Amino acid sequence: MEPADPVDPAVMASAAPSPDIPSPGATPPGATPPGATSPGTTSSAARPAAAGEPTMFVCVTCRISEDEEVRSGQLLHDALAAAQARATATESDGTAGLRIVPSECLSNCNRACTIALAGPGRWSYVHGDLTPDHADDVLHFADRWAASAKGLVAWRERPLIIRKSAVARIPPLPAAQEP
Repeated sequence: MEPADPVDPAVMASAAPSPDIPSPGATPPGATPPGATSPGTTSSAARPAAAGEPTMFVCVTCRISEDEEVRSGQLLHDALAAAQARATATESDGTAGLRIVPSECLSNCNRACTIALAGPGRWSYVHGDLTPDHADDVLHFADRWAASAKGLVAWRERPLIIRKSAVARIPPLPAAQEP
């Protein structure tokens, strides 16, 4: 059975909350609350966003199996934050300007775990089928994406997992025109 379209008000009014899906703003069991960090990690989500700052949203509600004590999405977020902290400390990557933000469900549950890259004037990307083991490759791609003027990264510069995990590439919104 296909899930109902969540935009339909009749469906929304009749839908009972699921015990498996956290309510908006709720922190999944075993997860680090948004804006907080896991022990030993730092997250750029703890600081306010600068206008136009590239952002990586990480679905912390993703899970690969039903019996996870801590959701895989939260583990991916924590691995990305740790990889960013390592890269920033060694100045080996330009990821210091990239915000990594924990997010509620990104509606890509069949391809958990999911990240989305977005920023003003840039192409946005959604990638799924990721695990915490992919953190360094995801961060490498995010660094190249953030460093590009329009969010376009040459295919050959993308790590293999990024080539295989693409869900969507979304064009930037058109610039607002003065009246």
